Amino acid sequence: MVNPAVPASFASRLFSKPLHQRTASSVEGVASAGSGVASSAPFLDVSKLDVRAGRNWLRLRLDDYGWGEPVPITLGTTAPRAVPLRVACGSERIAVSLGRNESRLREIDLVTRPGEPALVWVAPRDVGESGRATDRIVVSTPDGTLSIAVWVEPVCGIWRSDATARGDAAPSPEPRESDAAWQRTDLVHRFPATRVKDELIMCMDAGRAWLYGQRRGGRKAPRLLDSAEVPGVTGPTVTAVLPRSAHEPGGSVFHGDAGAGAHVIDVEGSAAVGTARCRKVAAADGHAWRTATVLADGSLLLCDGDRRWRLYDPETRTFSTVGDTLMPLTGVPRLDPDGSVVADEVRYFPPYLWRGPRPFIKHVPGGDGLRCGAEFAIRAGGDSLDASVRVGLLAVGGDRAMHWLPVGPVRQTTQGSTVRAGAPVRPGDYRLVVMDGSGVPSNAVPVSIVD
Repeated sequence: MVNPAVPASFASRLFSKPLHQRTASSVEGVASAGSGVASSAPFLDVSKLDVRAGRNWLRLRLDDYGWGEPVPITLGTTAPRAVPLRVACGSERIAVSLGRNESRLREIDLVTRPGEPALVWVAPRDVGESGRATDRIVVSTPDGTLSIAVWVEPVCGIWRSDATARGDAAPSPEPRESDAAWQRTDLVHRFPATRVKDELIMCMDAGRAWLYGQRRGGRKAPRLLDSAEVPGVTGPTVTAVLPRSAHEPGGSVFHGDAGAGAHVIDVEGSAAVGTARCRKVAAADGHAWRTATVLADGSLLLCDGDRRWRLYDPETRTFSTVGDTLMPLTGVPRLDPDGSVVADEVRYFPPYLWRGPRPFIKHVPGGDGLRCGAEFAIRAGGDSLDASVRVGLLAVGGDRAMHWLPVGPVRQTTQGSTVRAGAPVRPGDYRLVVMDGSGVPSNAVPVSIVD
């Protein structure tokens, strides 16, 4: 017989775990989870309704066509008697059913018995406001109620009109530091320079990427280190520095071209020695991407300069569709501190703004700036923070690269979580974000890195 007596502490950890990290889907897998078997159906002991009341949450996903895969919840009891239940939704944005393919309703009545846990399926129908739970499921028994927050994530994000929003003006012709250094070289390249890492500069020419090295503060012209062929490139296209750990010796640059498709150029080395390798990634509909905006989770929001947009995930190296806008893009998209993107008079809300409760930054030290290379402590809060927390610095201006910082153990205190991180990045102005294990970032906080 199935034993549903899963420890409450384990059930709490399992229920807060991102859905993609759970594997088994049967009731037996849930009921025996106390012995270490993970499950896709979170177990809730309805005889202990006060265990995590108000802190449980469930994440669902809704695709661009309005379809969402239902997710199971297992409701069991350790009490020696049958417990009648009513499971109700707070609105029409979600629905519940007793089977994966059965009729989806606003509320259902059922009974759970010792050794016979009940399986309830929850399906998404619509999204709500970004940054807030879409709906709630209320489980009622004769002994009380348990409220479960439900987050519905639109996998493509959502565009919404914003009459007060304006993107950045067209790119300034004034050279960046890396461009100015590049202009002192003997060769002439057609495309702008991009500083990949502290001492590495990459410049694109027709069909080739050139890698140069220059020490920080050096007055000498950059030194040619290596080059890599990028087949099919015929004209100026977008480049963007992809996020990597700040302590790694190299970096990667995304390059999109209509004829050549999309490539990523990986570079390694220092100002003295370096290598460059080009690899092609999944095709992006044959469009020439004219802007690339680094989002708060490290992904890229691409635009062809007209109405077509795509998301690029550098970890999976895949593209996903983003709804097209009605008007062509005239300015440059801008990432706001809240994680949304302003493009002309519309605003894009990425999927992570619906993924779950957001962590938040309480305190960052260093009124005069954080010392380059020094370790610092961040006080953060949020139920979703755990050992898989990441800390990122998004450069302001220039190449707007994202740097993931080396992070030490997370210390839990009565005032929140304390995260220790290093800052091995070049001096400048940045935005600091804290991201939980589900890929949900906090609002960005401005910081300065100084020598």
